[in-house]
Amino acid sequence: MSLTTPDTYMADDPAGDLPLVQLLTPEGQRVSHPDFAYEGDDDSIRDLYRDLFLMRRIDFEAHALQRHGEIGLWAPAQGQEAAQIGSARALRKQDFAFPSYREHGVALSRGIDPARFTSNGYGPDRPLASDDTEAGRAENRRVQFNILYSEK
Repeated sequence: MSLTTPDTYMADDPAGDLPLVQLLTPEGQRVSHPDFAYEGDDDSIRDLYRDLFLMRRIDFEAHALQRHGEIGLWAPAQGQEAAQIGSARALRKQDFAFPSYREHGVALSRGIDPARFTSNGYGPDRPLASDDTEAGRAENRRVQFNILYSEK
């Protein structure tokens, strides 16, 4: 990146046409920008942040469980929070969403209580098959998350 002024950076772009837009200061204060106006109130901003934080926390915990052998598979979504929460928040109430691989943030943003996420084949207490064979152990490494109905 090339520095153009003390507070403005240009993307690595041969023509110099793609400026990087700063909407937050390093301290987290909102910076006004005519092309990116946000008319939400403080409560809506807090709701967005809550979903981002909760998604990262669930992801962190599930990844830790996976690393300790408590669940067979968890695909971390760290760094994808804003894409999931933002796209889910753009949906209308009547729109359908089908969260899948690494998209638990969409479910959260659509109003699914994380306590209602369930799983099958989770850890040694709920195996799907016998651990006596390699095939059984392989099947038990599978994790299936079922997300229950939400009215939101």
